[in-house]
Amino acid sequence: MTPSRRRNPLVLIVDPDADVRAALADFLVEAFRVEPAGSAREALSYLEEHTVDAVIAEAKLPDHYAPGFFLEIRRRLPRAILVATYPYGEDLEVQEPRLRHIVDFSLSKPFDIQRLESTLLDMIQRLNRSAQEGA
Repeated sequence: MTPSRRRNPLVLIVDPDADVRAALADFLVEAFRVEPAGSAREALSYLEEHTVDAVIAEAKLPDHYAPGFFLEIRRRLPRAILVATYPYGEDLEVQEPRLRHIVDFSLSKPFDIQRLESTLLDMIQRLNRSAQEGA
């Protein structure tokens, strides 16, 4: 599977908090197609049949160990952009140091959604350019 090349990239949002999923989806829907998932299990099930350009996921999902979850997504979708989010006041580098080698970037909640959007768009555009140059 390779990330989709449609006009609007597809982003999978994985967070146990429905309000966080809805807020992210409401904002990102202008530039992306968005698919919400409330758990790691739900996200991995979705990825069995779909390809996404990016995954924004809470690093502390109650149903899956973070590095293992992100590694599984990376295995399935090596070119997808992976973003780990984590609660304010926590240091992800200290609690899950292996994540920095797996995800493309991480953000503390509450985060700047406009920064997230522009960073995702930039990374996806760079991936698409490099794929076209390599073709």
